[in-house]
Amino acid sequence: MTESTHSRADVLKLSMSLTVKSLKELWAKEFLPNIREEIRNEVVSLKAGLQDLRKRFEEIEKSQDFISKKYDTVISTIKDVKEHNDSLKGDIRVIKEDIGKLGNDYLNVEIQLDELEQYARRDCLEITGIPIVPNDNPPLLVKEMSEIMGVNLSPNDISIAHRLPPTKKVKDRLIVKFTRREKRDEIYNNRKRLKSKRTKDLPSVVCTPEYVAVSHKALIQVNESLTPYRKRILGRILQFKRDRNYKFIWTANGKIMLKKTESSITKCFVTHEEFEEFLDQLD
Repeated sequence: MTESTHSRADVLKLSMSLTVKSLKELWAKEFLPNIREEIRNEVVSLKAGLQDLRKRFEEIEKSQDFISKKYDTVISTIKDVKEHNDSLKGDIRVIKEDIGKLGNDYLNVEIQLDELEQYARRDCLEITGIPIVPNDNPPLLVKEMSEIMGVNLSPNDISIAHRLPPTKKVKDRLIVKFTRREKRDEIYNNRKRLKSKRTKDLPSVVCTPEYVAVSHKALIQVNESLTPYRKRILGRILQFKRDRNYKFIWTANGKIMLKKTESSITKCFVTHEEFEEFLDQLD
């Protein structure tokens, strides 16, 4: 190897040595600090992120704990409401039973009062069609009516007789109470004899001129004196009779009697409930 060759190799070796050295210094002074700084920044960022996540987890845990407590509270409240609701249902059931009993008691009282009122009317009859005449005298008019019926009636047989207020359907009404049940029944049982009679057959009416607005041609009817309650029942049954083509309806001792044909069984009613039961049996 020549001297010149050694010289070039030494120069190259020195150049490479300087390059490695400079690279190490560059790494130590430039790259390594930057890398460390970047790593440090990333670590700080990660720590901050982890801290934020930790806070979020804590908030979630608190929220879950809050929701859990609220859930427990809601469940407890629902349980209390259900128990209270069950208690209210029991109270309502008892109240309904009490109302039902009160309703039955009221109905029984109403029926009993109606029976007492109807019993008080047992000696009474109501007469329609006899017009008001000058010097109107209801007891005398009742006696004149009994005469055209062929029933002997003395003044002592009448306890009291007076006019009743007119209704929308009936203008001339009067009520008479008899001193003896036998006379009351005799008048009522012979009421069909009035079918061929008119008010002109009464002496007090025929003596009144027609221009005085007293009807001479009105039909006279005799009916039992019914309580308002039984009159309402009678109205219902009358409508039923017309709708179903029943043939007979009448009253006997305050009871409403209904019969479809002459050979049919007679039905008897004194309360709305009895009539309702009859209608249910038809359906």
